[in-house]
Amino acid sequence: MNYNKYYIDINKTIDEHGTREIGTPKSINSYRQIKIDKKLYKDLIKLKKYYIKKYNSENYDYFIFGGLKPLAPTTINRHKEKACKKANLRKIKLHEFRHSHASLLINNNILIHEISKRLGHSDISITLNTYTHAEKKQEKRVIKTLNRLRLFQPF
Repeated sequence: MNYNKYYIDINKTIDEHGTREIGTPKSINSYRQIKIDKKLYKDLIKLKKYYIKKYNSENYDYFIFGGLKPLAPTTINRHKEKACKKANLRKIKLHEFRHSHASLLINNNILIHEISKRLGHSDISITLNTYTHAEKKQEKRVIKTLNRLRLFQPF
């Protein structure tokens, strides 16, 4: 975690296929700082204090999920399924949280450029092609707008 308040540095990846090997992000754009809210920041500081106490050292760059070593995929999956059940959500793959995050931002009118930077995409077209989906709600807005505009057209 970066010590610049309210940011997290993204500078490593972890193999999701059981080996838990630490690697480098895919591209130069994948290295980034993610702005976080005050509540998450406070939670992460509390977690870091827990790790410092648990491991009796401040000299480690702790993993957010795991401490000295990243959590095993099975452990992460178990916690994810428990959280999905608690929230009354269908079971989803871990990567689908990324999709949900992006869709939430898109549906709340966050600029696609900002979302693309946050996700570490090198080009906004990747974000647009991956995360924007025609929804019934949007389709209805398009038709409503076209019908409204048509009312003002002289024929």
